[in-house]
Amino acid sequence: MYNKTPFTSYYQGVLLFYSFKAPYDYCIIKHESTKWGQGMEQKRLNEFICNILVNASQMAYVEEAHGTLMLLENFNEVFRYLVSDIQTVTLFYELEILNKYITIIKVQHGDRFNVHVVNEQQNKGIFIKHLSVIDFFDTILYKALEQFDKPVGITLEFDMSKDNCLKIILESEDHRETFTKHL
Repeated sequence: MYNKTPFTSYYQGVLLFYSFKAPYDYCIIKHESTKWGQGMEQKRLNEFICNILVNASQMAYVEEAHGTLMLLENFNEVFRYLVSDIQTVTLFYELEILNKYITIIKVQHGDRFNVHVVNEQQNKGIFIKHLSVIDFFDTILYKALEQFDKPVGITLEFDMSKDNCLKIILESEDHRETFTKHL
């Protein structure tokens, strides 16, 4: 079994910090033509970040940090989905990734919003453009968080009978607004 001494945990923490620092520095100085950034292709950077996430998840598992483990695993899946070069996905799969994304955002914003998806199980065989639901949801969510101080209810409804339409309904104590997007 793993020995959880402070000495080991400290150095693992330092290693984890520097593992995340390298890709962060790369992203910050990417446009400044540094030697380190010139040789690394985007695909290799994505793989590097995914490997770090897997290692960090394993460390969280060993150290029994279940909340951290869940956050890292969700981020790993969302990150892989965001950087993938696929063109179309099933709506059902994009909703699975959206749920993981929501879990991550709730760590930062807590109970400031609640999400309800209507007819989620009926969307298994429908193909949509990659990121079309997540991008639309993300834009509306952050506008709502900026606009409202009190908790906001967000409902996602899908009408795939004719128009392949996503409707997002925002509700607060004294406000209701509907946004629509054709998928």
